[in-house]
Amino acid sequence: MKKENLENYLYFTLPMALNYQRNSYTLWESALKTFNDEETRFVFDPKLCLEKTFEEVQYALTKYKIALQKQKQTEIWLSLCNTFIELYNGDIRDLFNSLDNDVDKIRNFIQKENKKKFPYLSGTKICN
Repeated sequence: MKKENLENYLYFTLPMALNYQRNSYTLWESALKTFNDEETRFVFDPKLCLEKTFEEVQYALTKYKIALQKQKQTEIWLSLCNTFIELYNGDIRDLFNSLDNDVDKIRNFIQKENKKKFPYLSGTKICN
């Protein structure tokens, strides 16, 4: 993927929300397998994710174990997809651009102003 592509931003953002008390290498292996599988790749597109049933998203996230906690982590993923659609029409780059790509502004927006809209991504460690 090209660095500036939306797909690239979503690929490196969404799985981070599930990087809680687990081996990061394993998470990224799972993310790559999920991305490379045509059946499960849709999870990296917030619009497509929200068009699927909960069970379809859950299956796609657990097939290669991006999600280890079936219910909770599927809810987190869908919540983030909803936030990206609601606030930025699915384009997370707009979040960064709207805050002048300023790390302090982005961190404040995610961790303080909109903490509930960014489950796990708003955590101190993962937000960084």
